[in-house]
Amino acid sequence: MNYEELYLELKAQEKEIAGTIKDLQKCMKSIGKTIENGDLREMRKSLEELQELCAAQADQAETADRAAADRRSEMRPLVQEP
Repeated sequence: MNYEELYLELKAQEKEIAGTIKDLQKCMKSIGKTIENGDLREMRKSLEELQELCAAQADQAETADRAAADRRSEMRPLVQEP
């Protein structure tokens, strides 16, 4: 595998993580609104969704880290040492 392939793989994972972050932001807004409205039932649902999104984001970060670690041994340095 070369650097370009690794870059493309990690770029796709970055996009997935960014999507999850957007979903987390929406969820946090929803939680804020439910707190203002005093809707505890809806707030619990939103908190459960938040937990699921956080777990998904942690999995995505682990996957990206694992991909980089797996490829590290396959890669040659970009700059050759003198």
